[in-house]
Amino acid sequence: MLDLKNLDIKKFKSFKSLEEIEAVVNGCIPQDYQQRLTLSDLLRLDLLQYETGLKIITTQMHAIVRDNKLKFEISVAGYRAIADRTGKYGGNDDPLFNDKYTQFQMEEMKVQYPTTATVTVWKIIQGTRCPFTATANWSGYAAKKGNDVTFMWKNKPFLMLGKIAESLALRKAFPMEIGNIYTTEEMEHLDGNDKSSNIPLNTIPLKSLNESNPDSEKIQDVEKAINYATNKLGIEMSIALDIIEEHDYNRKLVMEAFNVEAYRVKEGDLQKIESLNGIGIESDTLVQNNHQVEVGI
Repeated sequence: MLDLKNLDIKKFKSFKSLEEIEAVVNGCIPQDYQQRLTLSDLLRLDLLQYETGLKIITTQMHAIVRDNKLKFEISVAGYRAIADRTGKYGGNDDPLFNDKYTQFQMEEMKVQYPTTATVTVWKIIQGTRCPFTATANWSGYAAKKGNDVTFMWKNKPFLMLGKIAESLALRKAFPMEIGNIYTTEEMEHLDGNDKSSNIPLNTIPLKSLNESNPDSEKIQDVEKAINYATNKLGIEMSIALDIIEEHDYNRKLVMEAFNVEAYRVKEGDLQKIESLNGIGIESDTLVQNNHQVEVGI
């Protein structure tokens, strides 16, 4: 197990003391994962907290073991906090289900599971309170275990689907702040599923890489690499962090994995890959569709 009492606090940006780190590990990291916790896990959490200004200890994000890996995901509470910091968040309406019914009305009609949930988030634009509405479908988000939905979705179906709709509406209202961040509730339906099963492998456009640089070269500025993945390729921050760690910061392998993930996100449209230099090592030339694209990772 990681020795929490002998960590170098200077390595961290969001944690202020070893006691804070210990409290987070004991209170927020799943117990069955704590024995496997690594320094890299803590550094990933630290970077995510630093970049978003959120704190896992306040349930603004969650530590989730998914695909046997520790992932850190933003909660709806974290979304609200990010929106509130803009000074333009005007609150949100309670969700409506199946187009027009409140939760109370649905329960009065003895509807067990809603088909849809719709939430309106309000944003203050030039002094005017403007609505941003989004709808979530049960079939697209309800998390399943075997042939049944999971515990929370079975016992709190309206709450869970309402959270999804609120997340979608918040992302529509505040695209610059949370456009590439996905909530735990949105990702939960992927648990136990093979996320690549719907992608024909022979269509994934893996890149040809210039072999002039040795494989041992590492990404030196992780923050810039994360910004590149999220802002340029549309990859979720926690996924980008996982990719970097899984490939041991190897620039070539990370770039190749970024391209694959961007394909998943953009459904094959990789034309938004643009030039980015200054991450700490020289650019490589990637070849895609007979066009050379310069990247700086």
